[in-house]
Amino acid sequence: MSGDHYQHYCKQDVAVSENIFISERLESNRLTGSNKFIDEIERRTGVRLEYAKPGRPRKEQDKAYK
Repeated sequence: MSGDHYQHYCKQDVAVSENIFISERLESNRLTGSNKFIDEIERRTGVRLEYAKPGRPRKEQDKAYK
C-alpha cells in the first residue's frame, strides 16, 4: 500500500459501532480478532486472554451442608 493510499484509508470514516467495539477492547486491554487468532496468541504467549469476570470462581458448596 503506497503512502497516498494509506493516508486515504486512514481518513475514512469508521462506523460508530466499530469505533465503540475498538474503544472497549482498548480500555480493557483485550484483543480484537477471531477466536482462532486469540487462541493462537494465548498459545504463543502462555497467557489467558479470554474474557472472564474478575476474581476467583466461587467454590461449589456440598449439598449435604446446605
